Amino acid sequence: DSPYPMGFWIYPKFVCWNHNVERFTEEYYYYVEKVFQQMANTRCNHIQLPTPRPVRDENGKVVDFDFSEVERYTEFALKYGFQYLQSGFIAKWAEWEDPQYYLKWFEDDEEQVQVESLEGYRQLCMYIEKIPHKNIHMFR
Repeated sequence: DSPYPMGFWIYPKFVCWNHNVERFTEEYYYYVEKVFQQMANTRCNHIQLPTPRPVRDENGKVVDFDFSEVERYTEFALKYGFQYLQSGFIAKWAEWEDPQYYLKWFEDDEEQVQVESLEGYRQLCMYIEKIPHKNIHMFR
């Protein structure tokens, strides 16, 4: 083992674009696993997992989170010996110098929910409560 850890993340849109596949399909996960293999061969031992997708009710309100992609990435990471798994980003700036943070689980900036708003706090609390216990090690 190298004393110098390496960390990476996988940008799902680029996997789809580079291999002309749809996200969340078995073909997509085939290429994601190949990326994990290649990273392991370069002694990468840190990986940032993707951010889970929000699940909405019939009125568009976020009521749950889909961790299925996170779970698949976790399986690959453990299979290839990654030692450190960290959660995906949960907040971002809309603009680099913007003092406000916004929730990150919305694709392509479809929605801007401030972290410090009541709705942002509600979603963050739900997100933390919904983290699958079997994946809790992703925060160590």
